Amino acid sequence: MKNIQKEEEDGRYNREQELFQGFASKKNSKIHEEQLVAAKQQYEITKDIESYKRSTRRKVYCSLHEHEKLNNDTDSD
Repeated sequence: MKNIQKEEEDGRYNREQELFQGFASKKNSKIHEEQLVAAKQQYEITKDIESYKRSTRRKVYCSLHEHEKLNNDTDSD
């Protein structure tokens, strides 16, 4: 009789451990998912910043080029 009771307790313990590990696994996957979302957001922010820098450089270059062109045109007159 004690063996049957021991087996039932062991079975219950094993099921509880499986459930607990499942919760830990879900928690880890949730943390992993949050890290992926954060990394993606950081990538998007970095990409936007780099795009803005390139755009600003182009605008500055074009402005300088236009300014030089105007100066050269007035100098030649």
